Amino acid sequence: MDDYIAYLVIGVLAFVIGTLSGYLTMTWYYHERFAVVATECERTESIVPIINEMDRES
Repeated sequence: MDDYIAYLVIGVLAFVIGTLSGYLTMTWYYHERFAVVATECERTESIVPIINEMDRES
């Protein structure tokens, strides 16, 4: 019975670590993409780069 509890704890920890690392990676990636698109919008004074980015991501 102790083995099952140990495996359950390891499984839960692996799930939590994977979920957190995935969340942080995706947050970092989209923050960087937004910064690039916002700079392009500011430079061109248009919303076309945002529309192009939304089209590319969908």
